[in-house]
Amino acid sequence: MGSTDFSFKLADHPKLPKGKTIAVIVLDGWGEASPDDFNCIHRAETPAMDSLKHGAPDKWRLIKAHGNAVGLLTDDDMGNSEVGHNALGAGRIYAQGAKLVDFALESAKIYDGEGFKYIQPSFENGTLHLIGLLSDGVSIPGLINCSCCLKEQLSVVLKESVCTY
Repeated sequence: MGSTDFSFKLADHPKLPKGKTIAVIVLDGWGEASPDDFNCIHRAETPAMDSLKHGAPDKWRLIKAHGNAVGLLTDDDMGNSEVGHNALGAGRIYAQGAKLVDFALESAKIYDGEGFKYIQPSFENGTLHLIGLLSDGVSIPGLINCSCCLKEQLSVVLKESVCTY
């Protein structure tokens, strides 16, 4: 199943002393950004959060929960609660969502998977139908994914192919 010298145990944090109790409070949908008229958290009355934040400012920390910090393509990608929870739960950054798909396609690892190997024998006798969504956004497969699929498709001898987006 792979290398036996791998461990899921995380290294001790260099700045946090051992044996101390730490509370990590994740507020889904809560974020801090520049205060302006369009920032609902800035405009709202938040006495409980204000008390926590200003009562012990040296203990208050913000974590980045979007973009590259949680394994998405760019820092412009806000992601969703799933990617944030995955990154926090894993305790490390790993590729997620569109970044994972892009990596699998660009590295051609997707073609080594069981799913691709399962359908490969039908390429010689049948029609390959590529069906999917097409977008220039991140949450829906983009143009790069489409071109990678087509590139691989052309490198395999096919009787017929159909691409529907």
